Amino acid sequence: MSRLMCGLVVGVVMVWHTPASAQALRCNPNGTQPELNACAYQRFKAADRELNRVYRQVLKKMKKNAPFLKNFRAAQRAWIRLRDADLKALYTCPTSDMRRCWGSMYNLLHNSDLEAMTQARVRFLKGYLTKQRMESLEDPSLHQ
Repeated sequence: MSRLMCGLVVGVVMVWHTPASAQALRCNPNGTQPELNACAYQRFKAADRELNRVYRQVLKKMKKNAPFLKNFRAAQRAWIRLRDADLKALYTCPTSDMRRCWGSMYNLLHNSDLEAMTQARVRFLKGYLTKQRMESLEDPSLHQ
């Protein structure tokens, strides 16, 4: 019986001490900092879904142009590395605890920048889907 009681006490203490960041928060644009952070994260995730949608569209439209696809995939991987390096530079902090440098707004700022960078990349990739760009990419003989 005492083992059961200890287990219950440990379980209650663990739930009670779970940080708010580990609990699911809802976005509330007029809410607390954690709720604002949740909004920024949701906006970034929406931009990321759009990026993946447009990326797949380009892949589908260009499926017959193997050299393009190879370079396009490499460019996307390079963009991700650049994005991450830019954010690392932007949010440089002498300690690994970003809260010491940026406070409770770190997640909001970081996710807002991720969203903006991702939206810019979406706009760029959509350029591949324009009629003029597609015609030149679909006919590799135009580049010889």
